[in-house]
Order: sequence, then structure tokens, then C-alpha cells
Amino acid sequence: MPSRLHLAWSPRLAAYDFGLGHPMNPLRLRLTMDLVRDLGLLDAEGISVVAPEMADDATLALVHEPAYIAAVRAAGEGVPDPERGLGTPDDPIFPGMHEASARIAGATLEAARAVWEERAERGVSIAGGLHHAMPDHASGFCVYNDVAIAIRWLLDAGARRVAYVDVDAHHGDGVE
Repeated sequence: MPSRLHLAWSPRLAAYDFGLGHPMNPLRLRLTMDLVRDLGLLDAEGISVVAPEMADDATLALVHEPAYIAAVRAAGEGVPDPERGLGTPDDPIFPGMHEASARIAGATLEAARAVWEERAERGVSIAGGLHHAMPDHASGFCVYNDVAIAIRWLLDAGARRVAYVDVDAHHGDGVE
């Protein structure tokens, strides 16, 4: 029987960190998980928590251009690329940027796959929703577009339609 809820979570997701003073603070993830634990929500029957793997380059390339993936990898080693949005005030570079961003993409894909493969009724990726990243550049605090990657994977796996409901206060332009 599938779990009721499949949560793709690991403290390693908090490595997506643009630094002090940046509004996209990974503390929000730790506080969310602390609250979920304190409320006992993870103790309920039918809840599975799975540490996600990083999305590999082939998976990232479902949406992102290979040259951009290489630029993100280089940015994580200290080489900014403002033309690709890497090293800007919105998306400052940080060590391990590729790995941290690929892990978030992997988490969202894991949640979507669990539902598609009927391992779960619902999937959750609390670190996900990086809906501004474009195929060839970072934008709006978003490096890899985990949502678009999961949607593309679902369509390639045979889903005829995917309903994308964005509850953020502004347009998820990268998913479009």
C-alpha cells in the first residue's frame, strides 16, 4: 500500500544558501521541519521521509541547457557568470551551488515520481518551487527549475497532462 505522504527531505537541502542578508535564507527550511516535527506530523501513519539524491546532468538537461549546467558548476567553484544570472544580487554564487541546486531538483523529482509510481498518494518537496530559473540562466533566487524538471519528467513518463498550480504571490515565469 502506498504511503499517504512522501516527503523528500534532508538537512542537506539547506545548503542552498546565498549568504547572510539574502532574503532566500535556508533557515526557513529548518524552521519548517522543526515545526512539522514538534507538531508530531511525521509520526502519523503513512508518512515516509526520504533523503533525496541530486538530480544528475541528464535530468537537469530535461529543462536546462548543458552550457548553463556547466556554468552553475563553475559558479559553485567561485566563477561568476552574470550573463547567466550567476553572481548577481538575486543569485549570488556560493560554494557547492551546483550540488545544492541539483539536490533540490532531485527532491522535487523524487516527490513527483513517488506519486507517479504509486508509492505515495501525495508528494512534498518543501525546498522546491524554484520557478524563475530559465533554461539558460538563473533568475529570482532560482538556479535550477525543479518544478519544470518534474513536469517534464512526468510528461516524458507518460502523463498526458500536468496541472501546475502556483500559489506564490508572483508569476512562475520559468515554468511557463
